[in-house]
Amino acid sequence: MTIESKIKAILAESGKVEEATDINDPSKGGAMNPDEDKNRVGKQVIGGKGTKDENEHTKDAEDGDQDVIDPIKTDNVTKIAGDNPDNKKGIKEDIEALVDGEDLTEEFKEKAATIFEAAVMTRVREEVVALDEAYAIKLDEEKEIFKEELTEKIDGYLGYIVEQWLEQNEIALESGMKSDILESFVGGMKSLFEEHYIDVPEEKYDVLGELQEQVEILSDKLDETVASNVELRTQILESEAEKLVESYASNLVETDKEKFIALVEDLEFDGLDSFDKKLKTIRESYFSKKTAKPLTESVVTDEPILNEEAKVTVTDPKMRSYLSTLDRL
Repeated sequence: MTIESKIKAILAESGKVEEATDINDPSKGGAMNPDEDKNRVGKQVIGGKGTKDENEHTKDAEDGDQDVIDPIKTDNVTKIAGDNPDNKKGIKEDIEALVDGEDLTEEFKEKAATIFEAAVMTRVREEVVALDEAYAIKLDEEKEIFKEELTEKIDGYLGYIVEQWLEQNEIALESGMKSDILESFVGGMKSLFEEHYIDVPEEKYDVLGELQEQVEILSDKLDETVASNVELRTQILESEAEKLVESYASNLVETDKEKFIALVEDLEFDGLDSFDKKLKTIRESYFSKKTAKPLTESVVTDEPILNEEAKVTVTDPKMRSYLSTLDRL
């Protein structure tokens, strides 16, 4: 069976041979050129094919009130397959290769080319629509996956931030909760008093605020008192230390007294008892064999040579100041 007979048999089964002929007949409103108005021609010729699904698809596509095919997608398909000269050229080449060597009329070749082109365009539209639907489904799935991952990350970050904030503001939160509880308690007490006809002035409800202000004032006064007491105690200790130094240096000659004061000037003051022991040790070590004598006498003793570099460090700046004052006396 030749190709021509096969195509005729397909058209005969659908009973649309005459309709396909009218498409290319100018006198019946058909197109002069198969390439002109290919969308309309494709729809009409597809209606003449023998398959039921294609006829129904074409009928739905021709209905202006039904969105069977998205116009945007149809335009895209037309740009892809219809308006591209290379595609048209490829379709014509395929038709020529199909009927090459067959004894067919030019009219039949044009009809076959129109039918073939319309079928290809319809198939391309269906594939594009299917791809768009699959892409939309895949896009929705990826959106959901991304949304879940982003939600999980945000939840973890917010949880960490909230935990850190709670740690940094734990005291403030506890104070706020206590204030809320106290306010609720006071409000309940007020309601209880009112129910039992006990009048409480409104200004008395701010007792907590007044007490807090008083506590702050008293705290400031307490800090001032403590600071004053510390300063007074320091002055007393310094005075006691000066008296101890003066008592150990009182029976020394002037030169030995200056040396003694220079030795004890940098001693660390960590208490009267400890400081007294240090002064006694230095006094006995360096000046135990010396007595106060007139400066005109020559005294030869076995006193060891005083090392001027041997000094004991006194870290207290106030103590050092007082000792320096004594040194200048």
